[in-house]
Amino acid sequence: MKPVDPKKPAEPVVIDVVAEPVGQPVDAPPVIGVKQKLGAFRFRIAMAAAMALDLFQIALAPIFLEGIFSPLEDILDAMAFMFFWWLLGWNWMFLPSFMFKLVPFVDLAPTWTIAVGLAIRAKQKQS
Repeated sequence: MKPVDPKKPAEPVVIDVVAEPVGQPVDAPPVIGVKQKLGAFRFRIAMAAAMALDLFQIALAPIFLEGIFSPLEDILDAMAFMFFWWLLGWNWMFLPSFMFKLVPFVDLAPTWTIAVGLAIRAKQKQS
């Protein structure tokens, strides 16, 4: 064994990560089925966002009705659709809610709140 010189920096340790000899097939690790369970926090955030969005659209309905800001409301609904899809996962209730918002005067109903409530209920039944 060589004596260690304290003034000389230590040599880096090299770890060989190859588990199988060269030329041998390597088995892939087993795939573990992980089922994501959505928590109550996400449900609360989704419901609060849906209620706020519907309240905002109903309160500002005179501005959004077939005026210059109508395309902005459609963009807002498209962003809400993607947000709820990202937050809760895919649910068929989001699609009719998005489509109903494109129909004049039907968008006065709180469709996002209803859709998110039904989506949360479906997710809870799945778990």
